[in-house]
Amino acid sequence: MADRLKGKVAVVTGAAPRGEGVGNGMATAILFAREGAKVVLVNRSAERAEKLANQIKDEGGEASVFAAATAVAMLQRPGPPMPSTARPPDRWSRVRAMSANRSGLR
Repeated sequence: MADRLKGKVAVVTGAAPRGEGVGNGMATAILFAREGAKVVLVNRSAERAEKLANQIKDEGGEASVFAAATAVAMLQRPGPPMPSTARPPDRWSRVRAMSANRSGLR
């Protein structure tokens, strides 16, 4: 770990893949955590996001989950880029990095 993001907060939308394997969001979240970032995982599926958060924590990283069926809609609406419910825990600093990922169109 190079610690290039040590102590910084990074938000990754579309963090957990829908199926097997590693998607762009998951790879980004893991890389940010390995570089020392505290990662906020924004994902539609709480179960998949929690699984990823546990993987990050098992590697010694920090992760917080924001998952809801409306997460994507909330992030796409006009106004602040992140609703208050998706903000990092108060003990974390402000957001320093963001990676927006989305799955294929339906």
